[in-house]
Amino acid sequence: MKKIYIGSTLLALMLSGQSCSENYDIYPEEYAKVVMIKDAGENPLSVYSTDDKVGHKFVVMKGGHTEEAATATLRAMTSEEFTTYQAESGKPYAMLPADCYSFSADGQTTSAEIKFAPNETYKEVEVFINADALGTFMETFDGSLYSPVVPVVLESSDASVNSYGSESFILPTYSEPTLSFASQIIAGSRGGEITATVTLPIQNSWDINFEVEVDPTVVSQCNMLNGTQYEAVDASALTGNTSFTLPNGSSSVDIKLNVDFSKFTALNSVLPLRITGISVDGIESNVTTGWIVVTMPRIPITAAMLSTNAQEPSEGPIANLLDGNVETFFHSLWSSTINEKHYIQVTLPETYSKVWIRYCNRHNNANNSLLYFYLYTGTSNDNLEFYKMYGWDTDGLKYGKAEWSTVSAELSTPQSVFRIEEYWTLADQANGIHFFSMSELEMYGY
Repeated sequence: MKKIYIGSTLLALMLSGQSCSENYDIYPEEYAKVVMIKDAGENPLSVYSTDDKVGHKFVVMKGGHTEEAATATLRAMTSEEFTTYQAESGKPYAMLPADCYSFSADGQTTSAEIKFAPNETYKEVEVFINADALGTFMETFDGSLYSPVVPVVLESSDASVNSYGSESFILPTYSEPTLSFASQIIAGSRGGEITATVTLPIQNSWDINFEVEVDPTVVSQCNMLNGTQYEAVDASALTGNTSFTLPNGSSSVDIKLNVDFSKFTALNSVLPLRITGISVDGIESNVTTGWIVVTMPRIPITAAMLSTNAQEPSEGPIANLLDGNVETFFHSLWSSTINEKHYIQVTLPETYSKVWIRYCNRHNNANNSLLYFYLYTGTSNDNLEFYKMYGWDTDGLKYGKAEWSTVSAELSTPQSVFRIEEYWTLADQANGIHFFSMSELEMYGY
């Protein structure tokens, strides 16, 4: 194999294919025809377990006397050549076994012969990676220190080979494509029907059938990754159809799942779901992130749905309860007095049979946190009825700075109006005053 080292200006002239006779006089006759690999160096290639063969196309160029024919050979390095290359370059490569690649689609050749016709300046040559063989190799290969490669070298018997374009390396990566849910936590919908997106990271050439099932082991994964404290509900909470198809040509599909939220006994209850029963060999369910947990539906609250009989005019507007910032707060009236208990009220456009109320205390002063409060419910201001008194000792209400409390109400008839009325705070105990504050307010239910 004859290699040459040519200055950049001369090389540009040679590969430009100039045919004027006066150009031939500026370099020796032995350099009259020069061939090289255009994409020399490293060439990453993604290979999936579902593939048969994956090809990488090399462009081999001819320069110099382009009106003359030329021949070249593209082949894999021998083990001796590869060892020498590693010693000289220090590259952390590992040579793939010969059964992992070929120089033809039928896998029968170990090299590709290239014939340049007169005035032909380039040829494309495809090298194929055998996915099955690569997968078998990768099962026992320790890739922590070395990258597997197909080392390709160009040689010619009737043309010079430019040394900067004489070698190239295919670096294949191997993976098993997985079906995954696009999101890992999905809030339920009030009607019980949720939409989840299932994705595939490769071009889909199949109609992929799959199932969705309840898997309680998902909950521990979710809690570990997200710092949550969810608890799984019974599998019977998943109702209706659980069989779906990702159609040929699509990389994602939206599926509809029906959830019975009456099975959710607490706000931290979740329905943990995983994809299973995939019909195409080589495609698996993602075991680390290919799952979702369905949480209790959150009730959308707007500022227009909030009201109070005791807004403090100098600070703490009630809309602060919905801004998602625990450092802002609502404060009831302290600069003057009224002859009734202070309250905040949520008037919803729809009725609910079961609700969870979750609120957060003020972040920098918890003296006015609720130790006890009354909850009134109804369908309008005219028919509110007392539901229950909640307390720190009976219902676990928190009274520290920026602490969250959660209470629930299960109603015999659906209600749309919910009034939280202050009964006692830490400040009440200290000096007999009756106002309160909180930073955030959320509601969940169905």
